[in-house]
Amino acid sequence: MTLQQITDMVAEIEREKYDPESAHCVEDKLHIDFICYVAEHGPKKLKLLAREVLKARDIQFKRWCA
Repeated sequence: MTLQQITDMVAEIEREKYDPESAHCVEDKLHIDFICYVAEHGPKKLKLLAREVLKARDIQFKRWCA
């Protein structure tokens, strides 16, 4: 993940702000992509924390977007 990719996603959220569901989906993707990046490339302690956060994706429940 690069600074440009993050900047592009933030700009996309800005463009989509009048469609809250769409903006929220892009924001969620940005958060997950960043946590995945940290889980793979971050310092050891931060990797461990990020990997633990990602476990929440495996919990089965209905996720509401709108």
